[in-house]
Amino acid sequence: MEWKWKAILDMTPLLKSSRYCLLRDDGKELHVLTLGTNRLSWRAVECCIPHCSSGKWICISGVLYYIATESGPSSGESMVVCFDLRSEKFSSVTLLGGFNKALPHSTTMINYNGRLGLLMSSENSGYASRSCKSFKLWVLRDAATLEWSKRVYVLC
Repeated sequence: MEWKWKAILDMTPLLKSSRYCLLRDDGKELHVLTLGTNRLSWRAVECCIPHCSSGKWICISGVLYYIATESGPSSGESMVVCFDLRSEKFSSVTLLGGFNKALPHSTTMINYNGRLGLLMSSENSGYASRSCKSFKLWVLRDAATLEWSKRVYVLC
């Protein structure tokens, strides 16, 4: 089977070097090339979290976040997969509270004051745009305790 790969370049100033990542679309493998060092070599980092990536990602403070769908026993549920560029370790954040089992495809990931934000609307097929009268912003307050805050913005 031939896999699709997504290329991600991280230029996080917190790290003394930049990283170029290739993520396989089934989420099982990530290849990392560290730039700004004397040795240029690709490293494969395997992920033990069964998932398929959605292709939406954002890098905030040295952590790569992307929306994924679980594969396996709880197949079909949305989650956020995290890859720490410093430690090169994967983790995941379960969506709790007011989230449906599957996030709308239109969900936009944003950097909200250095934290992961998920932006969505109940109008316009879920896309937050100028034509929306309101939108929701979920902010990940603490990944360890899965604490999310929700803000609803109503536009006049």
